[in-house]
Amino acid sequence: MMVQVPSSFDQGKPCIVTATSSGSRGVYGAIATAGEWGLKNGCAVAYTDKGSGMGVHDLQNNTVNRIDGTRQGATDAGTSSNFTANLSDADRNASTWPRRTASRSSTRTRSAIRRGTGARIRCTRSSSRTTC
Repeated sequence: MMVQVPSSFDQGKPCIVTATSSGSRGVYGAIATAGEWGLKNGCAVAYTDKGSGMGVHDLQNNTVNRIDGTRQGATDAGTSSNFTANLSDADRNASTWPRRTASRSSTRTRSAIRRGTGARIRCTRSSSRTTC
C-alpha cells in the first residue's frame, strides 16, 4: 500500500480516494487516473496492488516475498511464496556476481535474469505457485 497526501490537503474537510490498480499492474498502476484526480482536488490517495505486485527472489540470500508481505527463506516460505525461481542451489550459487535476483513483473508475465550471465528464464504459473 502507498499513500500520497498533497500539500493542499485540508484537515478540516478531509477526503481520501482509494485507487486499486487494474489488471496486472502494481501499486503505481492507478497514479495516472485516480491519483491525478485526487491530488489535484486536494485529496489523499491510497493505492493498493491487490496482491499482484512484484515478487522478488533474492538469489544471493535465498529469500522471497511471502503472500502476506513478509520476507522469509525460500525453502521455509514454500507455497506461501509470492514467487520463487525454480533453480537448484548449485545453479543459484553458480555466479560470483553479488545481489542477484529473480523477479516476476506481474501476475501474467514473469521472467528471471541471472545477473552476470544475461540468461533469461521463462516462468509459468499454476493455480498455486509460480515456477521457473
